[in-house]
Amino acid sequence: MRARTHGLLHSAAPPGPCRSFFERQSTSSFIYRNCQSNLVDISKFDFLPRVAISVPKANFRFLWNGWPGARQPAGRRRSLKDKVGQSVADEKQGSKARQRSSPNPDPFFATTLDRGLKVLSAFGPYDAWLSNSEISSRTGMPRSSVSRLTNTLVQLGYLGRNESGAYRVGSQVLSVAYPLLARFKIRQAARPFMRDFAVRAGGNVSMAMSNGLHAIMLDVTRSDDTVVSDYISDIGFSVPLYSTAVGRAILSLMTSGERSALHTRTLETAPHLAGEKAEADRGAEDCKAHGFCFVSSWRAETLAVAAPLLRTADGECLALVCATPAFQTNETEMRSDTGPRLVSLAARIRALPGDR
Repeated sequence: MRARTHGLLHSAAPPGPCRSFFERQSTSSFIYRNCQSNLVDISKFDFLPRVAISVPKANFRFLWNGWPGARQPAGRRRSLKDKVGQSVADEKQGSKARQRSSPNPDPFFATTLDRGLKVLSAFGPYDAWLSNSEISSRTGMPRSSVSRLTNTLVQLGYLGRNESGAYRVGSQVLSVAYPLLARFKIRQAARPFMRDFAVRAGGNVSMAMSNGLHAIMLDVTRSDDTVVSDYISDIGFSVPLYSTAVGRAILSLMTSGERSALHTRTLETAPHLAGEKAEADRGAEDCKAHGFCFVSSWRAETLAVAAPLLRTADGECLALVCATPAFQTNETEMRSDTGPRLVSLAARIRALPGDR
């Protein structure tokens, strides 16, 4: 249907995609609105009255077939079907280009989400505030991209921002983590036994689970919060699988195929850790043979023993670790006393009722 404009509306602007249109506001007036799409159905304008309408001259473009006075581009005018088809093709081409720029070959991989999570992962346990430049340096992303992501994360509560424009992790992150912690009911059941063990050992006892190339703490109990505070971990604290006692205990619960895939991923993403694979394998074999493994090299101020705990129904690997200040114990005591008692603690926790 052609609009009854009778030449009253004209465009002096160069041809281009439609960004504006009129909409009925009352029986005698219309309002000028911006349009997000490139196409507007001409039938929408069949109600225009036969009176002169004053419209802005700037940014007033029309590309409609049959509009009186509208400037048409050279060549054949495209139909609505052609224009919609071209829009779909452009979107597919843009999607392919974005996919080529992503290191992940999965066509359903959301690159923007990946970048947002990388911003959150840039913060370490000892970082009070980070600027956009520091986040950009840690993530390898352009500062302009980081700026947009941090602004969005601030609005959503995942980051906080101070007056100088620096950022820190926001409380919304903790609320997202809580459902994971709540899922492991074994934490609450095991805590009294872990606490008693920590008091006797004079250190801290933690429960950890596998998290990619790392082990992450699900729960931590301490004998004394004031003793060597620098070495004490906390819930959410992450340590490398290959380098630590608890990581090697977790490796002992994995199948050979899973450990092989893990090593391949280590070579690709963290080659600096791959050199410790041989020691990690020995630690895993110690866990299978003796029920625990001992590590003294990850942190010089602590000695640690770890024992595999269990593998959940959905395949997640859990382990226990006892870390003690090096000045109050020695390797012999850790191997002959603390390690075997930790194995007994793991067996006692596994015997507790409840879902795994």
